[in-house]
Amino acid sequence: MVPIRTFFCQLHEAFDALDAAILGKGAIKKSKMGNPENGRRAEGDQQRLQADLMNQVGGLFENFLSKPPPPNIVDLWKEHERIRGHLNEICKIQSEMNASNDSTIERSPELLSAFIAWADQIGIQRDGVDVVESSDVGGYGLTANKSISKNTVVVSVPRHATMSLDLAKKSSMMKKAFEQDPIVQRMENVALALFLCCHRLKSDSKWKAYISMLPRQFSSPLYFNDEDMLKLKPSPVFEEAMLFYRTVARQFTVFFLTVSRNEAFEKARKASKNSNTEPPILYNTPFTMSNFTFDLYRWAVCCVTTRINMIPSETDKTKDGDVKLIPALIPVLDMANHEFVNEIIDEAVAFNTESDTAEIVATRGYESSKPVNIFYGRRSNAEHLLHNGFVPEGHNSADRYKLKIGLPRTDKNFQQKHKMIFDLGFAGWYESNIFMFDLANNIKSEQILLAALKFLKVRFELLEKTYGEIKAGQNSIEKNIEGLKLGELAILNRAKNYCEEYEKAILNPTKSPTKKPTEHVSRSLAKKSAEV
Repeated sequence: MVPIRTFFCQLHEAFDALDAAILGKGAIKKSKMGNPENGRRAEGDQQRLQADLMNQVGGLFENFLSKPPPPNIVDLWKEHERIRGHLNEICKIQSEMNASNDSTIERSPELLSAFIAWADQIGIQRDGVDVVESSDVGGYGLTANKSISKNTVVVSVPRHATMSLDLAKKSSMMKKAFEQDPIVQRMENVALALFLCCHRLKSDSKWKAYISMLPRQFSSPLYFNDEDMLKLKPSPVFEEAMLFYRTVARQFTVFFLTVSRNEAFEKARKASKNSNTEPPILYNTPFTMSNFTFDLYRWAVCCVTTRINMIPSETDKTKDGDVKLIPALIPVLDMANHEFVNEIIDEAVAFNTESDTAEIVATRGYESSKPVNIFYGRRSNAEHLLHNGFVPEGHNSADRYKLKIGLPRTDKNFQQKHKMIFDLGFAGWYESNIFMFDLANNIKSEQILLAALKFLKVRFELLEKTYGEIKAGQNSIEKNIEGLKLGELAILNRAKNYCEEYEKAILNPTKSPTKKPTEHVSRSLAKKSAEV
């Protein structure tokens, strides 16, 4: 049995390195298409809308998304508002171009029945569980229809019933993209999201019944409006959410500009019957300038980030020759909701290499009519919100707080601080922005150690005050934000108290005769390192 590791879609971290290869260094030129002098009015209107659309997308990329994000949180928010403005205009133009939109079609008992019939026909097996609507999660989930014993395989999904990266590579729609597009080649999760977009628009898709049961909207920050986004302040997730939104918007513009070449190629081919021009890389997809929308791409990204699992590839190997794990969407299995546990448990989701199936194995017994959930993995509340669209209820022992301490080059003492960072062992601090630092073992001077503790304690106190009174959430988004902030406040409070205890241990070592300060601190740091 090979464990399936739920895949995190940290899209914004990998994209920067690809810009030069994908887009080159030149700016995107705005379209100069105009109304044809002699043609039907409808065709002229379409030409005008296409020109407006290209100007909006080109302007969005050229003015914002082709550049690094602003380092200042205030400027980042201003940019975020401008990006949203452009995307809203793009959406309006595409609506005028009669873009098909089925986002208003809600999941229903009829669609659920069709999905279950499709799942049964394709070979997905269920033992003791049904897919039912759950008011607790505002969606669907798995529920036991009989008593289930521990270690029972309750769901079994054959490989051919999974929407995997292997399948996307074999697809005629995506073949050229996998051969030529750097994003699709290197970012497997993005490739799968694009493949899902293809099948959502494909009227005769094999996956139509499955796609019809996927959520139409999500509670991820990608779907937050401006007001909800601002409610994240002062959490560090406020900045992360804007950067994530920015990255998805940037990917959309790159793919849209690629799609726009399809119509230009078609016109050129009609004008010259003997044209030997190679078709664009997304020419075989159902994408057009009117139907490849930000809403479509954002939806697909959320489907991937919230539902993806890893399965062993049929063909791909790692550099060491081992079977490579690839991302996949797994119907029925991905209907299982999250159940948080603090203790170590067996893997509930695994891939059986003998039967070539993805499975849910009951990690405990279930009574009839009780929900059958799985544990999504040890993640912080921030990771849950960004990539799963919810914050788990109760205490999360894996929760963390990202403390951002800036060192701007405009600082008058930049050189001295730069040298101190190197002296403390952060040789590659400019290459990464996350560190774990053991105060007890890395700082030998008690004077410097006390100064560091004082600095951190004051920082934690100031951060606590910025949260103010946390209002009780009135809807699912607000409740998630409430849970996120309460968890962060608890971490800050523990961190502040820890610094105070550490100071006392240094200043009054005789009060802890059985423990040396450094021994006490080392053990405490090991315990707290995941929290701060």
